[in-house]
This record gives sequence, structure tokens and C-alpha cells, in this order.
Amino acid sequence: MLHNASPHHVPHPSSSRPQTADSDNLTDQDLNASPRKDSHHLDVLKVDELPEQEVKGLDGLLDRLGAGKWTMYCSVVVAIWYGFLSFQAMAGAFMAPHVNHTCMATSGVHPLSPDLPHDLGLPSSTSGALTVNEFPAANITGLVHEAIDVVAVDTCSYYVNTSAGVMEESCTQWNFDNSTFTTTVTSEMELVCGKSVLAPLYQSVYMFGSVIGSPVGGHLSDKYGRGWLFKMAVVIYALIATGLSWAPNISSVLTARFFLGAMHMISLQAGFVLVMESCSSHLRPVLGIMVALPWALGIALYGVFGYFVREWRNLQLLISLPGILIFPAIWFLDESPRWLIVKGYHDQARTVLARAARWKGESLPSALVLEKIMSDLYVQSEEEDEAASRWSVKHRLQQWLLKNVFIIVRTRHLRTMTLTLCLDFFTVSLVYYGLALGAVNLSVNPYFYMLLSGMMEIPPYLLMGPLLARLGRKAPAIVSFLITGLVLLGLPFIPPDMIWVKMTLALTGKFFITAVFEELFLYSSEIFPTEVRNQGLGLGLLASRLGSIVSPFINDVLAPVVPWSTYVVFASLSLGASAATCLLPETKGSKMPDLVSSMENQTTVSVPSDKPAC
Repeated sequence: MLHNASPHHVPHPSSSRPQTADSDNLTDQDLNASPRKDSHHLDVLKVDELPEQEVKGLDGLLDRLGAGKWTMYCSVVVAIWYGFLSFQAMAGAFMAPHVNHTCMATSGVHPLSPDLPHDLGLPSSTSGALTVNEFPAANITGLVHEAIDVVAVDTCSYYVNTSAGVMEESCTQWNFDNSTFTTTVTSEMELVCGKSVLAPLYQSVYMFGSVIGSPVGGHLSDKYGRGWLFKMAVVIYALIATGLSWAPNISSVLTARFFLGAMHMISLQAGFVLVMESCSSHLRPVLGIMVALPWALGIALYGVFGYFVREWRNLQLLISLPGILIFPAIWFLDESPRWLIVKGYHDQARTVLARAARWKGESLPSALVLEKIMSDLYVQSEEEDEAASRWSVKHRLQQWLLKNVFIIVRTRHLRTMTLTLCLDFFTVSLVYYGLALGAVNLSVNPYFYMLLSGMMEIPPYLLMGPLLARLGRKAPAIVSFLITGLVLLGLPFIPPDMIWVKMTLALTGKFFITAVFEELFLYSSEIFPTEVRNQGLGLGLLASRLGSIVSPFINDVLAPVVPWSTYVVFASLSLGASAATCLLPETKGSKMPDLVSSMENQTTVSVPSDKPAC
């Protein structure tokens, strides 16, 4: 969040005698019975050869090791890394924000004077630069008498007074407002006018990279191990982030941001799975919150960093260096013992489990019992792989389409749940990132807003667990979406001079959208049957990524044109998601369904023709 093997390959298990505290009790015959990757025959130990009270499986063994130093070390390292990820994920708020700008006068150009509107026959209330629509209607004869050659008329063009008449020209140089941000990617690389779409792309390409990184990371994690992949992704991520400080042009910036997004998701998935597979079952909810909490703290800290360092290259370097400082800590992480056992690397698994037991001050079960635990888990995995290997390519493709595409929408209840949760995930991600990255539009001080934005995420992380246990899953989701939509719908009606009221409403929306973000992962995992749970969660996460890709364009492209439109979009989607969630079942206290057929036989799913659910 690994194993100290070479990052280029996963070593095969050694044939040497395992060096653990209990290895002296293991005979040569016992060792030969141990499953290996290179074994041609498996001699599985029988349960009746072992004391019944000692056969508890790997989960029982991890429960026995409990919350020891080994588990806590892994969790803390991964949690610190999660906090570091939030810096780059929110970087667009200070690195590539919308920056006010005006067309810069070229050689021989007279800047607009306060008297110019009067000279051009315009109302005295006209101020600043003239708009393109106003200028042709103006009296331009005065320009010739005053020998003014060029007049800037808006942020992207100006008029040139030539012998052929007044000609409109595109602006090539700009003056940027540096009162808030000293330098940004937007101002340094002039991402305005014809290149304005590249500013939100700075953030969106990061999210697009995470879409690509998710399936790639899942495949590599299963094949090469969670620990090795986490270490590799951390190193690559930190080096790219640091190198981004010297990126010479926008192409290199966007390329670096894409790979950062990919490594973000790869390291996040590998690290989280590593923690979950290395701890006991009763600790997983607590550690899941503990690992995620530094994300909120990182957002708050990013606001502090941005306030004191306002040049984007220096800020990029500042938020990247902590990633390099974590290198020594990740070196001592072990590989997931569960993955090692499933892949047949039992010598390494013994070593890892022995270290975990030693750090906890516990002893491992007898060598015979430990061998039985690993043997059962390994044989089960081998049987599944062997069955899959007998399928033809055509049959595998058919099975994949059936299990991953068609099955998720083949029944009315599944379609209802899938479409509703996809809408929920899309909305929650779009609104979350829209509010998190909209610091410039939602406050006088974007740095203070970012600080408060991070702090507002901490209570949902801490409170949602107890609230969900008491109130269930459905009602909190409906209410959180509803409140988010209502407070955001009120933003367009707040006068411009009441910016603190505007910021308070926005942060209230951020609080509740964070709460439902936390809940959706639990809710969706309980709703879908085991048969399609991965597919359902995968579609939900894909919808979430799409929302995060679209969100920067709403803030940076739509907001400057129609400022109130962003809040209406966010509010409408939130209210729609609240209503749609009424169609979902309550899962509190319900047995998680295993098969689609068993779910269809239940009557807990509400559909439009049923009795209203809310």
C-alpha cells in the first residue's frame, strides 16, 4: 500500500527447508507434501490428520495475529501514500485554474482610457474593454484623429485601424491577473481563447489515466503481486510528479498527468488490497476508514501549501517530494500472504507470516496445521485455473461476455439496480470534484476554501460507519443526495457580495456528497449478488471516473459563460440521484444474495410499478 523480491519477476518457491519458528517440527515427508508451483502431483493433507481445534483457515490465522505491528505498519504506510495522492488529484485547482486575462496591447497600441467610451459615442457607464458586439456600433472616427492604431475589445481579439477600415484580429499575447496565483500552467502556457479547452484537460486527463490504470492494475496485481506492484507504482508516480516541475510545454504536462492518473489508480488498488488481505476480518472496516482518512487531510494540507507557494512549478515540486521520502518505508513492506499462498509461493508465505507473528509476539500454528491451511487455499485456486484452461478461446469469450456484460442487465431488477447505481456513481463523482476544484468560483480565497473543503470530509469518514449501522444504507443515501441538491440549487440566488454564504452552502454540499461517496461502495457491494458483484462495482466505478472526467469542463468551460449553470447541473443530478435511489432495496440486516436467480425470487427490490419506496 511488499515483498522484497526483485521487481522484475516473482521468484519461484525455494526447495529449501522453510526457516520459521515452527519449521523444526516439520519432517521431510511433510515438506514434500507442500504444494509447489512446479509440482506435478499434489498430496493434500487430510483434515482428520490434524487437531480439529487448530483448523481455522487463513482468515482464522490472521484473526489470531490481530492488530499487530506488522499489520499497522502496512496500513500506516499505505495511508500516508493515500494522503500524498490527494495533492496531485486536486492539483488542477491551483495549477490550471481559470485566470482572468485581457488582450495585451502590442507595439504602437494605446491602452483603453477612461474617456474612450465617451470619445466613441458610447454611454458613460461603459467601462473596461469594449465587447466585440459593441465596437462596430461605436463612432470610430475619433480613433483616426487621435492616431490610435489598435483598440483591444475583449480577451481574445482586438480591432486594427487600417487604411481599409477597422479589422478584427485574434489576440496573441495576454495580461493575466496574478493577484491570486503568481504563475499557473494556464498563464505560463497561455491556455486561453483557442487553447482554453486544454486547461480543464489538465485535470481530466489525470482522471482518464485512472480509467486506463484500473483494469491494467487489476491484471498486474493478480499476476505479479500486490506488494511488488504497489512499490513499482509508488516509485514511478513520485518520479513523474517530481519531473513534472520541469515540463517544458503543455504536451509534456498532459502526458505526465495521464501517467500520474494511471499510477494513481494502480497504487491505490494494489495498496488497498494489500491492507485488506493482510489484516483480520474484524479489522477491515476500521482499517478501511483509517487508510482513506489521510485523503481528506491531504486536501486540507494542499490548501496550506498553495497559500504559501503560489508559483506552480515550485508548488508542484513541493507536493511531489514527499513521495520520494516514502521510498525507504515501502521497501520493508511484505507481500500479501494470501496472494503468495494462492500462487504457490509457500516458503515466502511462511516467512511473511512468521514475521507478522514475531512482531505481534504470537506464535504460528504447528507446521502441519500451517501447511494444511496453505494447501487447501492453493488447491482450490489450482482447480479453478485448471478448469478455465480447458476452455477454447471462443468459449472463453462467450463466457466472458455472459459473465461480464449480459448478465448484469439480463433481468429487470438487475437493470434497475445497475442503471441507478451508475447514475449515483456518476453524480457523486462529478459533484464531488466539481465542488473540490471550484475554489476560484466559490470563494474569495481559494486556498482557504481548499483547506475547509478537506476538513469537511473528515466527519463523513468518521461518522458514516456508525450511522449506516443504525439507519441502514438507503435512507442516508437518499437524504444526502437530496440535501446536496437543495443547497446547490440555492447558490444561483446568492448575491455576489454574500460570498461567505455562497461558500458555506458549497461546503455543506461537499460534506453530504462526501458522505454518500463513502456509502456507495458499501451499498453497491451489498446490493449485487455475488455472481455479478465485481461486474456491478466495475460499472459503477467506470461511471464514477466518467463523472470526474466531465467535471473540470463544467467548471472551466461552462461556468465562465453562464456562471449559475454549474450549480444547476450539479443540483439537478443530485436531486435526480436522490429520486432514483428510491428504487433500490434496503440491505441493512439482509443476507447478501449469491445468485441472480435467488435475488429475483426476493421481493426487496422496488420498481416503478411497485409500492413507492420513499
